[in-house]
Amino acid sequence: MKKRLMARHAQRGFTLIEIMVVVAIIGILAAVAYPSYIDSVRRSARADAQSDIMQIAQTAERFFTLNNRYDQTRVAPPAVPAPFVLPMNQSPRSGGARYNINIAFPTPQSYVLQAVPAGSQVGDVCGTLAVNEAGTTTPALGTDGRACW
Repeated sequence: MKKRLMARHAQRGFTLIEIMVVVAIIGILAAVAYPSYIDSVRRSARADAQSDIMQIAQTAERFFTLNNRYDQTRVAPPAVPAPFVLPMNQSPRSGGARYNINIAFPTPQSYVLQAVPAGSQVGDVCGTLAVNEAGTTTPALGTDGRACW
């Protein structure tokens, strides 16, 4: 009887080998899933930045419609020229910046709006996103060959 109780007691639990197999399987799954998760987060942040700079581009077009230039308001006495001001300087608008947004005016009738990766977004395959007054977007393709816009 004592032998039977010991035999039943010895069969409880998992062996070290079984636990190590489970740990190895979890490690392999994590190694495959984590890069995909990070890529998905970066694509989501890129889509947010694209949306934000396109909204700013629409604001710039409304500004141009009123002033016939992008860099400042028309100078008509007694008005003082006022520059076009970015409604936001980062994407997302609140929280930590994934992209820093800036605008340049090569001429009064043109602009280049850029979203420069920041923080963990620096490793994104598309890098800096840009759009100009003609609606031309760059880059068209990322370093991985996938479309950025």
